[in-house]
Amino acid sequence: MKILDLKMYFSQGREIEFSLNGHNYFLQPLYDDNENKYVLYDCIDPNHISVVLQATVDTIMEYLFDVKYSFNNNLSAFDFICVL
Repeated sequence: MKILDLKMYFSQGREIEFSLNGHNYFLQPLYDDNENKYVLYDCIDPNHISVVLQATVDTIMEYLFDVKYSFNNNLSAFDFICVL
């Protein structure tokens, strides 16, 4: 996936399932918000899904996973499983 593709999916309000080093995450739009915000969920334990971050797309693009990977600095490190 390319950065432009990911940004297009965000602009379309798509839900995105992905992983990093076997750690599963899920992104979905904050449906009650008009500011194009998303919610990032940690899905490592399917019985206990937790909110990691609720932020604008720009903030999510810069968010550091494992304290070193962001969508902006190393998109190829992420495995995109499904875009709904």
